[in-house]
Amino acid sequence: MDFNIIRLWTWLNKDKKFLKNEVHDRLFPAQFSKSQLEEPHIKKSIAEKVYFDVQNEISQHNLNTLELFVEKGFVDKYVDTFHKISVFYEYFAYAPNLYPDGKMGISGPRSINDFNTLLDSKQFCNFEKTAAELKNQIDLGYHRHRV
Repeated sequence: MDFNIIRLWTWLNKDKKFLKNEVHDRLFPAQFSKSQLEEPHIKKSIAEKVYFDVQNEISQHNLNTLELFVEKGFVDKYVDTFHKISVFYEYFAYAPNLYPDGKMGISGPRSINDFNTLLDSKQFCNFEKTAAELKNQIDLGYHRHRV
C-alpha cells in the first residue's frame, strides 16, 4: 500500500489547497554576497525577476500522485498565487471597577491572538479591499482604539 497517497489525500481534505511551491522569503541582490550572486539559479532568478525566492517544492512523486487524483476527478487543478497572511492583535477588556474602599479604577484581562492563513488571489483581493476600508474607518474615528 502506498502510504504517500493516503498522506496526500489527508492533506488535500484538511486544507483543501495544496501548494506546489511555497515561498518562505524574497531576497534582493543587496542581501547576497558576491559569490552567492554567481550561483547559476540565483543569477538567473535575479536577471529575470530582480529578486530570488527562497522556496521549497513538492517532490515529483507527489506531483504525479496529485495528477492521478486530477485524472480520476477527485480534485481540480488550477494555477493561482496564494498569500500567507499573518495576523496579530491584542486587546484589553477594560471595565470600570469600584473597589471596597470607594476608589475607582479600570481593570480587565488582556488577550493576545495570532494566526496564519492562506488566501487565494480572490480572497487576497477581498482582504486588501476590506482592510483598506477598515483603516479608513479607524482614521475617521469610527472605531476607538489605542495605537
